Amino acid sequence: MSLRRYASVFSEGISEAEAEKEDVEELVGVQVTEEGEEIVYPDGGMQAWLVLAGGFCAAICAFGLAGSVGAFQSYYAQNLLQGYSASTIAWIGSTQAAVCFSMCLFTGPLFDRYGCRPLLAGGTVLLVLAFVLLSFCREYYQIFLVHATLMAMGMDLMFIVPMGAVGQWFFLRRGLAFGILMMGSSAGAIVWPLLVANLPPRIGFAWTCRLIALLMALLGTASALLVKTRLPPRPPGPFFLFAEFRNPAYAAVALSFPFLVFGFFSFLTFIGTYGALAGLGPLAPYLLMITNGASAFGRLAAGIAADMLGTFNVALVGIGAMAVLSFAWLAMDTPAPLIALCCLYGFASGAPVSLQGPMVTASASDPRHAGTLIGQALMVQSIAQLTGPPIFGAIVGAGSPGEQLARFPHAIVFGSCMLLVAWCLVAAARLYRTRELFAII
Repeated sequence: MSLRRYASVFSEGISEAEAEKEDVEELVGVQVTEEGEEIVYPDGGMQAWLVLAGGFCAAICAFGLAGSVGAFQSYYAQNLLQGYSASTIAWIGSTQAAVCFSMCLFTGPLFDRYGCRPLLAGGTVLLVLAFVLLSFCREYYQIFLVHATLMAMGMDLMFIVPMGAVGQWFFLRRGLAFGILMMGSSAGAIVWPLLVANLPPRIGFAWTCRLIALLMALLGTASALLVKTRLPPRPPGPFFLFAEFRNPAYAAVALSFPFLVFGFFSFLTFIGTYGALAGLGPLAPYLLMITNGASAFGRLAAGIAADMLGTFNVALVGIGAMAVLSFAWLAMDTPAPLIALCCLYGFASGAPVSLQGPMVTASASDPRHAGTLIGQALMVQSIAQLTGPPIFGAIVGAGSPGEQLARFPHAIVFGSCMLLVAWCLVAAARLYRTRELFAII
């Protein structure tokens, strides 16, 4: 055989080997760390989908409660805490969210080091205890303490785990997986407000809380049994990874979160109040549920689109649409336009909300530190969780319904501008990754 023939056969063999390698990478998903180490992902299989199912249950409990703050705000304002201003009541939900997200700074490293089961079990116990105690609360300080301590800590323990665990099982299908995971958040944000809006007149607020506690116990147990980690624990080293903020892409993504959350959670917290002030009557509490229901479809669609078009690209479209729709809120004060707004805004919000985790992992230096890095980013977000709704409520102020309604446009413009800042920061992170306008990233 001639030397040329040997060279031809050798080159064909290399081409076939490279093709096989590409096929394997497409099948299982391979990510290379900055140190050159390859991490292989199943991207499917029975165990991976069971982990996703368990994460879905955990998301109903943790993320679902975070999205239900407006339901509790409306119920407390109209029943248990009628004598308090909207801004004062808003401190309950905002403090709960701030404590929850700030504790992610510690929960992330704990997940990376010790796995998921202890955290999920602890979170389930705390949430069940929180709702049992809430059933006996009647005073402002009692309600505030339950929300800001037990409920916040229970949510936190069940917050990081599904995001970190699911990220270990999916790479090529990560957008789809996180979209399905965050649909659990939307499911919870529909179920919990529905219960809070409809059951207290029939069985009382106390038994409503006890029923929620039972559901939390069932869902939390299912999540603890199904969710498991796949990658080995994080290598020994610092408990926190603040040096990652020197990574411009990660820093921009983390800094975008508080601005995104300020605009988004202010909408969730006050859309029901706005509907009541605008004279929608019994329809007002359902505006939040409509928003969360539409968000479920948006999160799934965003996950599928992100796998094809890129995480940052889809997130930018979603945040931009949220900002435009938030400004459009200024012109809407009748039932039909408000319902349409909630549907469109909820669908658009599905993209950035479901892609927070993927944006962090996509900008991270090492995916084995995903729990820690997501926790650090959510800790930055907690600033807006604490201050956003109270600032929004303070702008609306107290007084007659007409006076509050007249001040709502100022709050709406402020929240809309926060979304524009978030869009600019995510765009900066994308530009750091690549300056190609049509790149899939």
